[in-house]
Amino acid sequence: METSLFAILSFVFTFSYLISSVAGLWPIPLSYQHGVGVVWIANDVAFSYSIADQKQQATNSSSPNASTTSLTLNTAASYAIVEAAIQRTQERLVKDNFVPWKFHPRNSNFEPSTNASRTNITRVLIQQNETDSAAILKPKAGEVSERYTLFISASGAVEITAISSIGILRALETFTQLFYKHSTPSSTNPSSRTAG
Repeated sequence: METSLFAILSFVFTFSYLISSVAGLWPIPLSYQHGVGVVWIANDVAFSYSIADQKQQATNSSSPNASTTSLTLNTAASYAIVEAAIQRTQERLVKDNFVPWKFHPRNSNFEPSTNASRTNITRVLIQQNETDSAAILKPKAGEVSERYTLFISASGAVEITAISSIGILRALETFTQLFYKHSTPSSTNPSSRTAG
């Protein structure tokens, strides 16, 4: 593994396991490692999604073209689930105005400088390692794995991998929780978002 690791998050949607340092994240992580760096997210961050053994890729919520790719119903459902999750993620990253000042002592300087050099996340690569089952839209309890891995390097590279589209959805939900709006917008990016 890289020593310039910013974060590796491996999650399981579980209620019973709690790690106090990440109790603010949901779903609660099964394991969590973090570095000391700060990364920013670009307002126009690109998302690229692919399913193993599929030729078609969905990028930035663009639907797969059924005329050029033969998709099964469950694969089409997978794309729909992930595309909706990507759209929600983009909206939350740009529109939410959460500034975590209540989690820090009064008048403390917990935010990184907006004038310092930045590492920006410009692309999120999403890989689904298996094709979803036919029951993806109405699975029985425990029938679909929600496990995923979310990796953010100090250089701003982001990779999400999961077995199912539901795992991808959970990873994107957690990804949005890692960022907050900086209370002092920079002159070049008035809606700056940071994780750190």
